Amino acid sequence: MEAMISVRHSSRSQGTSRFETMDKAKKGQDSNKASLFQPVRQFQMTDLIDYKRLTPGSDAFIELKVFGYAEILVVDGIGLSSVPATKLEAVSDSLTSFLRRYLNDVTFVIAPFPVSTAKQQAFWGERYMKYTRMVQEKQYKNRQAHQVLIQRQRFCQDKIKAAKGIEETLENREFFAVVFGDTVRELRSNLNSIDGLLGDAQVSAYLKFRMLERSQKERVMERINNPNVRV
Repeated sequence: MEAMISVRHSSRSQGTSRFETMDKAKKGQDSNKASLFQPVRQFQMTDLIDYKRLTPGSDAFIELKVFGYAEILVVDGIGLSSVPATKLEAVSDSLTSFLRRYLNDVTFVIAPFPVSTAKQQAFWGERYMKYTRMVQEKQYKNRQAHQVLIQRQRFCQDKIKAAKGIEETLENREFFAVVFGDTVRELRSNLNSIDGLLGDAQVSAYLKFRMLERSQKERVMERINNPNVRV
C-alpha cells in the first residue's frame, strides 16, 4: 500500500512568531506578571487523526480532537507530460506564488485512493436486470433468442466482475490541501483568503481547488485515519 505524503506550509513556523515576540517583550517589562500573549499554535497533519466530527450544515468542517477546525480541498492534478517545456516554470510559479502570499497553516497531502467503477457497475447492472426480466417473463420467440438473452446476462456479469477487479487492484493518486483555523469563523476567513488568491492570474494559472461534498469528505477522513482500509 502506498503511503500518504504530506507537506506542511506555515509562515508562522519559520523563526519567531509575532505573538512570541510580543510575549517576550511583555515579560521584559514585568517578569512578575503572566503574559497576555501566547505562542501561536501550529496545525499539522496529525491533527486530523481521531477527529471529533464534521460540523452540521453544508460546510461540514472538520472539528479537530484537541483544538481548532479544518477543511479539505481537492487540488486538481496536472499532467506534466502534456505541458509544454516552456510552461513548466509557470506551473511551479503558480504554487510558489500561492505559498508566498497565503500566510496561514496549510498542508498538502498526496494519498492513494481506489479507482471508482461505480458508474460502470451501475450501467451493466441495469443491463443485467433488463435481460433477467426478459428471461423470466419469457420475452423471446424461440430457443435461439432465449440463448442470446442468457449470453447477454453472462456478458453483463463478466463486465461487473471486471469492474470490481479494477477497484481491488488499481489506485489513483489524489491531491488535497488541508486548511486550518482556530475557530469556524477564522477557518471561513482563511478559505476566503484562498478564494481571493485564486482570483490572481499567476496563482490560478495551474493551481485549482475544489470543494468536497460531505460524503466525499467522510471518505477522505476515513482513509487518513486508517490508510489500510480501502474506502
